[in-house]
Amino acid sequence: KGKLPPPKGEKPDDWEDREQTLFRSTAVGDDMDRALVKSDGTFTYFAADVAYLKDKVDRGFVELIYVLGA
Repeated sequence: KGKLPPPKGEKPDDWEDREQTLFRSTAVGDDMDRALVKSDGTFTYFAADVAYLKDKVDRGFVELIYVLGA
């Protein structure tokens, strides 16, 4: 769990600062951590991507190429 900064261009007064379930992608060189659950409790598209990659690893794939954010 953690908190994200306001999106670029968003005024801090308009930003709802709340605790979220995050993937700590900054630990592997990303510029910010990524939310896994939206404010309404549903999963983000990124969470679905992570689940898909885990499934591929669980099925025995050794090499993965997956382009995110393109």
